[in-house]
Amino acid sequence: MGTSISQWDGATAYFIFANSPLALVLFALVMLVICVGLITLIKRHEDKAFAKYTSIAVKNSRHK
Repeated sequence: MGTSISQWDGATAYFIFANSPLALVLFALVMLVICVGLITLIKRHEDKAFAKYTSIAVKNSRHK
């Protein structure tokens, strides 16, 4: 697969894997794992913070 570009002067990025389906699939899978991992970590943190907040709220409501 050739390119119609004859000079690369001034180019700011080279995507040498753009014509490789395997590299694109691997890149997509890595990004998927990163996104799912991030969402999982955020959910875990939010669940823990919510449990802590609700236990404090329950304790405060019992003292009134």
